[in-house]
Amino acid sequence: MATEPKPVLIVGCGPGAPEYVTPAARQAARQAGALLGAGRLLELFPECACEKVPWRGTTEAMLDEIGRLLAQGKRVAVLVSGDPGLFSLAQSVLRRFGAAACEIIPAVSPVQVAFARVGLDWAGVRILSAHGRSPGIDPMELAETDKVAILAGTAEALAWCARAATALEETHTAVVCENLTLPGERVRILVPQEIATCGASSLTIVLLVRRALTREGEAPAEPLRENRNGSAGASPSLGLGTLYGMGVGPGDPEWMTVKAARILAGCRHVCVPRSRDAADSVALEIARPYLRPDAVIHETTFLMTSDRDLLRQSHRQAAQEVLAVLASGEDCCFLTLGDAMLYSTYIYLLRELRDLCPAVKVETVPGITAFSAAAALTGFPVGEGKQTVTIVPASDDLGVLRRALDGGGTVVLMKVGSLLEKVLDELEARGLTDHAVFVSHAGMASQRVETDLRSLRGAPSQTGYLSILIIQAGPSSSDVERP
Repeated sequence: MATEPKPVLIVGCGPGAPEYVTPAARQAARQAGALLGAGRLLELFPECACEKVPWRGTTEAMLDEIGRLLAQGKRVAVLVSGDPGLFSLAQSVLRRFGAAACEIIPAVSPVQVAFARVGLDWAGVRILSAHGRSPGIDPMELAETDKVAILAGTAEALAWCARAATALEETHTAVVCENLTLPGERVRILVPQEIATCGASSLTIVLLVRRALTREGEAPAEPLRENRNGSAGASPSLGLGTLYGMGVGPGDPEWMTVKAARILAGCRHVCVPRSRDAADSVALEIARPYLRPDAVIHETTFLMTSDRDLLRQSHRQAAQEVLAVLASGEDCCFLTLGDAMLYSTYIYLLRELRDLCPAVKVETVPGITAFSAAAALTGFPVGEGKQTVTIVPASDDLGVLRRALDGGGTVVLMKVGSLLEKVLDELEARGLTDHAVFVSHAGMASQRVETDLRSLRGAPSQTGYLSILIIQAGPSSSDVERP
């Protein structure tokens, strides 16, 4: 049975460039009777002939304008930067008009692009917003965090980032990323005293990354040489093709970006990771509608074992297989679920490939994460106001989860797997059962969404596979982003 169309569409527009807009976002915009958003976001949808309402006012005035358009019988698409679940005005819209009246379209966030640009995974990241506010925490609270991403863009925000970088100067490197995916993109490694006066744009992310995670304890300069022109054909260096590490999103093919679809359409060689006992690749099935007719599928085996030596051998073998394709002068796409730099086999492949051939040309193509999809499906915010966001995996002793919950804010728990019952016990002991949502197989036919975690008790062991928990570990702030 078809569901009744919802009157308000909250559309994630991605980091900025048109090629990061998804087919799902374009379809939502076409279905609307009016588009409302910042001028640069409205420009992403030139094909839409409906009323376009540019907005730079207050949040309350923006909500009143949505109400006016709805009263005229128009279906309204509210355009938001990045991902609607991550520090966006989506929660203000949901509070005013109700979750039952709103549909959310997830998108790639600029945080994902920032980590792709520096060539580092963003597992364990702590995300803060200093845009229009102070994060409200002592920078020294970040000292134990390996990776910090700060949404900046104002002089006040950059001043706070400079103080945070100064506090962590002995252990962390500061990378200022601005206008990501746009013509004026810059990614710079700066010392703390340069950050406050660097004149960064309003679209800025500041990363603080522990030096021990980068090559030889230095800033991640090597990955900044990635080839990002997205063109097909052999790379000029050594006649090698380009490797595209491609996040295909969590499940729905329409959640893939235009950029990913375009690159796939021009790339003959496609690699998909498999474990020895795995069924057909889920990532391949998501990407299949975009493959060219003569695509050659290469299955690379990644062992599932706790033996570190065997794991390394498996990763090295996969890298050698991919390098053999690139050595022929042709490009290759390596597909991975969700985002390529978050708990992905691509991360291991990239490490080995760079070790085998430092000159290899790589472009990492971010994809919508499972937790972005989960936030969209449930209307549950991943970061709001002065909260922090921490993204962690489940571990056998739950130590990582406990430390994240102790820090408050929003906690995203990934790779739940067989630990679901233990996690439920921990949340119950902390009184957080009613402050969390669960989503598995987001965007797939087998999708499951639970807002009452008690229903998961006694579930089969496979229930935690491809699942996400979003937990509100601290008080929710009423502060929201300005449009």
